[in-house]
Amino acid sequence: MRLAPAMRAASAIDVVNHGGVHAAECARSAFAIVQDGTLVMRREGVLASVSMAQVVAVARERMPVEERAITLEELHAADEVLTSGAARGLVPIVAFDDRLVGDGTVGPHARVLFAAFAAHVDRYETALRGGAATGV
Repeated sequence: MRLAPAMRAASAIDVVNHGGVHAAECARSAFAIVQDGTLVMRREGVLASVSMAQVVAVARERMPVEERAITLEELHAADEVLTSGAARGLVPIVAFDDRLVGDGTVGPHARVLFAAFAAHVDRYETALRGGAATGV
């Protein structure tokens, strides 16, 4: 909450918590990187994320997945960066710390995972409703 004014000033959607060497998690979401076609995310030492667990399940069907610590150096050099949270779903990150991620556009793995995750959520919501559409 202390960083909220700085986040607004920078038009940032979240903050990456870290101890100077390893990136831990975001303040409002879980994050993962894609490097050389592999989704890498930290599971140990961070709060459990139901949405990231679902992203990982979807990703395992499409690409290699590693669960391990991510260094700040790896984060800055990642081909793609993704965050996931209950309120936002899956969000590709194209820049942070005034640096572009990859070429500064949504990457191909993020596009595939976004579509697969959206379909997964649709199936889940349809099952919750018993297959019937509802209005809100």
